[in-house]
Amino acid sequence: MTLPRFREVHGEYDRKFIFQNPASLYWDAQAYQRSLNSTFTFNLEFMDSSTRLLIDLVAFLDPDGVPTPLFHPKLRERKIYNLDFNLPIPQALLSSPLEEPAALEQAISHLMQASLIKRSQLKDRLICHRLVQTSILNAMPSARKTECFQRAQINGVALWNQWRDCENYNMQVSSLLEKYLWYKENLDPPILLCEIARRCTWFLYERAQYRDAEVILDRTCSILEEAMTKNIHPGFGKYYVAWLTSDLYNTRGAIAYEKNGKDHGLDWFEKTKALRQSVSRPGNIYDDLWIMLSNGNIANSLISAGRPEEALPLLEELIASTAFEDNKDLYFANICCCYQEVGKLDEAIEVGKKALELTLKNHGPQSLKAAIDYFNIGSAYLKQGKHDKALDKLFHCLKIRQSLMPTHYYTGLTNHKIGVVMRERGDLDLAITFFREALRILRQSELQAGARARTAFALATVLDLTGDFEGALNAREFGESQILQLPDIVEEERKKLDRREVEFDKFVLFCHR
Repeated sequence: MTLPRFREVHGEYDRKFIFQNPASLYWDAQAYQRSLNSTFTFNLEFMDSSTRLLIDLVAFLDPDGVPTPLFHPKLRERKIYNLDFNLPIPQALLSSPLEEPAALEQAISHLMQASLIKRSQLKDRLICHRLVQTSILNAMPSARKTECFQRAQINGVALWNQWRDCENYNMQVSSLLEKYLWYKENLDPPILLCEIARRCTWFLYERAQYRDAEVILDRTCSILEEAMTKNIHPGFGKYYVAWLTSDLYNTRGAIAYEKNGKDHGLDWFEKTKALRQSVSRPGNIYDDLWIMLSNGNIANSLISAGRPEEALPLLEELIASTAFEDNKDLYFANICCCYQEVGKLDEAIEVGKKALELTLKNHGPQSLKAAIDYFNIGSAYLKQGKHDKALDKLFHCLKIRQSLMPTHYYTGLTNHKIGVVMRERGDLDLAITFFREALRILRQSELQAGARARTAFALATVLDLTGDFEGALNAREFGESQILQLPDIVEEERKKLDRREVEFDKFVLFCHR
């Protein structure tokens, strides 16, 4: 309700209200919510259908501000959606009065006048207070909830073809999943939304936004698991739903692997493989290949867990297969790390060079995959004591990462590795420079406490050698502070940790140790 309209309805104010005895007022924890409900219900009388649709959609989608382009996705994308999946959604929902820019702007104006939303001009987002959202959803009949939820899903199909839009809309996907869990007694499981969520979670994983991804994964997996258990997934077959769920398990495993927890994602990767096997179609080459690909992720987790001997045959099987020519560079890179872990350094360098050759051909010399190969080969040379060759490869890696991902923790770990080479060569001043740069970058990553502790103790050792005892003390104190942040470590284990750099390798991804 606008202020002028409020004054029109309530011509006089209660002058005695503020002087009344508070004990005589009817007020409880729900009074503010009742006030909001009354205000919203009053405004409903003055809304046209477009305005009402907009505020209903905003209530489903808000956190925290809905980009206005989400309300008028391209018709082409809707047609793709309608052709790819024969879903039981009424044809009337495939069009919206808000697709017309003038209608959308008029509806936004009405809602702003009613003080139900505000508009952020900076990013062109529509923002609605959480309590107002709750009031709107509570006032919405079941049939209306179903309609608006389906419309919101359809609007989300914009993410289907536009990968970068996951950055703008992932919070709305998360919100819609949450609202489904609130009102699922009125709604069918939103399998299409779960597919959109799959794309968003992988995007967030690649951006190292693990917490945001895990929130969406928790909600999506619970929806899909219930849909499979109850066999309720309109428009989608059992095979598709199971495969979609396995993809989300795989993303959970990838995040657990990057976070370097106790099992390094192994449990999730094994669940991924088991689920794919459970719905595998006999003789289907596609299914067999994806099950085999699961072994590659399982192998990486085994290496991280200190079991490279178990990982080696899985990786060798992938290398020997002719079915994965497009991914051979990746598997050569992984087996390069595995060979290093079992002490086969000559073999590691040989397959590392094969990986680099394929990467340069398929992805180019400035690709992030090339940076991985340079790092792997450099690490193997370092273990052989060939410092000049190690530095040559590691500086190639650093140049690429500084160009494409200057603040990513991989870049910090590369600086640490170069610092180690410099220390072993006796170039202590340069070692200090690279260790400090590594710490500067690693401080920006919330999940790298172990890596920060490792670098801090390495820096302290070198500072002691140069006679900078105060600097060494500061570095050790910082390292101690990081030990307190290590995940999955109980207090007794913390006390037993040796404060040497090598003790903290276990908290760093095996491919960057």
